[in-house]
Amino acid sequence: MKLTATVANKLRDTGKRIYEVNIADLKGAKYNPLSKDLRPTPKLEHSLAVVGQQSPILVDSRLNIIDGHRRVAASKNIGKTHVECVIAFGDRDTLFTEVNTTNQKIDNRGWLFIGRNGGVLPATQAKLYAELKDAIGNLGIDYLIECKRGLDVVREAKKAQDLMQHKSLGDIILSMVANRLSSKVGAIIRNNNMTIKQKSSALRKLFAVYA
Repeated sequence: MKLTATVANKLRDTGKRIYEVNIADLKGAKYNPLSKDLRPTPKLEHSLAVVGQQSPILVDSRLNIIDGHRRVAASKNIGKTHVECVIAFGDRDTLFTEVNTTNQKIDNRGWLFIGRNGGVLPATQAKLYAELKDAIGNLGIDYLIECKRGLDVVREAKKAQDLMQHKSLGDIILSMVANRLSSKVGAIIRNNNMTIKQKSSALRKLFAVYA
């Protein structure tokens, strides 16, 4: 199907080209939390089989996938050997953070995984990650990832620290994760019927049990 003259006259050539690239030459982002479990839906595979690839995969100049991991996996699953790609020029990590359009939101656990593997984090997550690293180090972060926890634990732990004062942030975080205390800590912090003094006392007693 061709463009009508009316539509064609409204388009401007930006100079960007779509390239056909062998799937075997594409490289997934190692710090993409979604690339660990790329299971395209039958709907996506059916769509690619029936109407073909309608939007190109975004890659950098070294063929690292910036956006389109699932479409690449789905194309491979239905027997395709090549996909259409557009090259984005710029820093790979920054491109991934800024333009990734996956329909699965990268949650707190995902950002923790990205940070640990050298990816660029948005400002808010970068600040939390820096605080977390200062508190428990890389080994501690690896432990949180192993326990399937994310950056959200930092926020809750900081609130608990404000109430307990003398306990270190690192100790609070590791104890919360190791003993699965997040729900109990959160319930105490958000209890509007307790005074600050009562919350502080309740938290101290809770952590003392697992000391």
